[in-house]
Amino acid sequence: MQQKTKKNDLVSYGYMVIESNNIPEEIKDIPIEKYWDDLPIDAYMGDGGTYRQRRFGCFEYCLDSKVLKKSTQNYFYQSKEINPLNGGNDRKFETVCDEFSSSGFLKGLVDYCLDFIPLNKYEGKNLVINTHLFRVIADGNQLGLPTPEGIHRDGHHFVSQHLIQRKNINGGISGIYTPKEEKPLIHKLLNDSFDTIIVDDNRVKHDVSPISCSSPNERGIRDMLIIDYNFV
Repeated sequence: MQQKTKKNDLVSYGYMVIESNNIPEEIKDIPIEKYWDDLPIDAYMGDGGTYRQRRFGCFEYCLDSKVLKKSTQNYFYQSKEINPLNGGNDRKFETVCDEFSSSGFLKGLVDYCLDFIPLNKYEGKNLVINTHLFRVIADGNQLGLPTPEGIHRDGHHFVSQHLIQRKNINGGISGIYTPKEEKPLIHKLLNDSFDTIIVDDNRVKHDVSPISCSSPNERGIRDMLIIDYNFV
């Protein structure tokens, strides 16, 4: 019954929040934090910032067999209209490692999230999934900007946002907004590992507030897994 209510939240409102304690233990028990310790600097930041690290992976998902297969595509594209800061060209990132792709964690998390998405609207479509491993860093007095482009859409059908960890930071509050940005629908701090937000990207916009160090003597980090769901 709880899952049905959550599914109606996504369908009814265009977004849903899932607390960490609702994510299945068999997903959370797979150790994955180490994959965020090996992320290259994002070299495509339009503001010249070096506060973001990332890897990228593209996958094909068969809705009938529920098989998730890694694609050879290694670039990510967003239009300038969608992403005025960084869009307008193919951005080629180092890919997620095979160990991460085949660990069972990603497949389990995708299966879990798909149970909330109204798949009946996309019968006969293929599903392409993008995964983004992000680390945003705050260092000393320098802020980290999880969404330097401001309130935005990502340009996909659905997007799930999963906190992996946050250390020594203040801020990083997620906001969900109406399409015209006239008012926030919700502000939510993803605080515990696997706290999750899923959005219908065509119906709402989102952002995340800057992060700063709680203690200036050590850097702060915010690690996120972002998953895009595109029906083609």
